[in-house]
Amino acid sequence: SHLASGRGPSAGAAQRAPPRLRAAMLRALPRLCAAGGNARARVALIHAMQPSIASSLPAFARLWPEAELLHLMDDSLARDVARTGLDASMDRRFMALAKYARDAADCSGILFTCSAFGSSIEGVQRELRTGAFPVLKPNEAMMEEVAALGRPGAEGRAPPLAVFSIFAPTLESIPRELQELGGGRLDVQPHFVPGALDALNAGDEEGCIQIIASAAESVASAAHRAGEDLACVAFAMFSMARARGATEQRLRAALGDRAPPVLTSPDSAVVRLRELLSL
Repeated sequence: SHLASGRGPSAGAAQRAPPRLRAAMLRALPRLCAAGGNARARVALIHAMQPSIASSLPAFARLWPEAELLHLMDDSLARDVARTGLDASMDRRFMALAKYARDAADCSGILFTCSAFGSSIEGVQRELRTGAFPVLKPNEAMMEEVAALGRPGAEGRAPPLAVFSIFAPTLESIPRELQELGGGRLDVQPHFVPGALDALNAGDEEGCIQIIASAAESVASAAHRAGEDLACVAFAMFSMARARGATEQRLRAALGDRAPPVLTSPDSAVVRLRELLSL
């Protein structure tokens, strides 16, 4: 990829590209040329919780180490949304953060990392997202993978999809978004994990991990005993990615080769964003 490797597209290559890709390449040329041909993607990560910063770093380190990261955080958002909901004021705050990333910080794209703000992020996408400037919701890429795993089989039955969150407001929008992706035919089972976020905020990361892993094991084992193995376990929040390894270990120990895959938002989002910013 040109942006990931630091090589910008030439005007000739842009003219030879298909129309939609050609337009995106031509829009990117001024920025790349101004940087002397050595530009690399600067990505804005917009956070509403402090743990999301640490949760996003391993995925970038593994999957896109060349990216330059810019972190913007307003941790009052997570407190305020419980009081106000996703109102017009919340929409304006998200738009202001996004425009700062695009216009003042000269970022190449935006990845939001808190999944409880669906409609506010969608407003940013409608106004700012273009072929040359991607704006991703935190779970957007992962949910497409989840929906694909949950499609009904030949018998017309949809396998259960277990979606976990440690922040209750997150679960208000995710089932709706998944059903939109799956044409209303998915068996989405949302699960709130009490106590995990409190442990994380108190500095007990290991306690948070074990609470999440135990909850996932309990749900997956119950589904197996009922004869309905889960198609996947999906963690709806960036800050839950830290529990993936422990959860996979518990599921393998309990279910062996019947253990469902564990999907996390950061890995899926980083792969998708890199694809979108690779001309």
